[in-house]
Amino acid sequence: MRVNNQIIYNQIIESLAKKNVEIYSAHEKLTSLKNINRPSDDVSSYTKAANYKIKLNNVEQFKRNIDLADGMLKFVERQLNDLNDIWDRVNELTIMGINATEDSTSRLAVASELKNIANFMLGIANSKYEGNYIFSGFKSDQAPFSSINSSYNGDSNDILVSIDEASYLVANVTGDKLFLFNGFSSRSLITEDGKHIYYNSQVDGSLNIEIRDTDNTHVIKTINIKSVIDGVDKLAQAFKNNNILETKAIFEIVSFAKNQIIVSQTEVGAKLARLEKQYEKLDETDLIYKKLLSNVQDADIAEVASAIANIQASLEALRLSASKIFSQSLLDFLR
Repeated sequence: MRVNNQIIYNQIIESLAKKNVEIYSAHEKLTSLKNINRPSDDVSSYTKAANYKIKLNNVEQFKRNIDLADGMLKFVERQLNDLNDIWDRVNELTIMGINATEDSTSRLAVASELKNIANFMLGIANSKYEGNYIFSGFKSDQAPFSSINSSYNGDSNDILVSIDEASYLVANVTGDKLFLFNGFSSRSLITEDGKHIYYNSQVDGSLNIEIRDTDNTHVIKTINIKSVIDGVDKLAQAFKNNNILETKAIFEIVSFAKNQIIVSQTEVGAKLARLEKQYEKLDETDLIYKKLLSNVQDADIAEVASAIANIQASLEALRLSASKIFSQSLLDFLR
């Protein structure tokens, strides 16, 4: 039984086409260095590779977020360190000024330095990081304080930064925690000469100080302090006026303000340590997913080169066979 020439021809053409597709695919892998260039190459592997790429993109975004948070918190840390040193100096100056051996002239010098400190503190409170006021919460386009004696213009909102798929970290410290009296517990004290002093924090974050006479009824003076910055300024004014009673009354805010700074320093330090560890963890995760992606996606160059050589040899043999078959005449089949 003779095989129809058309059938042979079709089979050879089909085989040549398949080999050409194979060699094109092999050359594409060699050029792109990838085993998978489209879903049709391997649906399962293509899906895995796509998922690994999404994971890697997420890791890169988390690392960028950590860089942002790290920069913000390190900037805040520097401001807190300055504030900590400032409160130490305020404490020294106040104790020195209250000392009975000091006279009005020396207290004027103390008042002058405290006034400068209040201005310096205002500058720290209104610090900017990358163009945004760092202590204003969400109101980062507004200065927290318009002046030494102004109220707080920011808010208490935390800036949350995503550091992995399930965790967020607060990347800021709001001015109300550092400069207002929201955490100041109501208290009272009696001076050496029997005067009564009452402290009450207000809803707006300010502090009312009421100084009463020895009868604990007659109010000598009420002082409203809008912020700790305002407190330092009022402390300077009291020294300027040589009013020791007022300086002693205002002095109570110093330990509170210092403690607020220490608490924030501790929190910021812990957050920076957490960010460092999280970044290391993300580096490890990044390496894992890159390896998984490489295993699924990357081509073995030596293997591809060998496959190309085999396909070319097979293709050449097929072409040679086709040439011989199609060169035969009708008489060759009738012999």
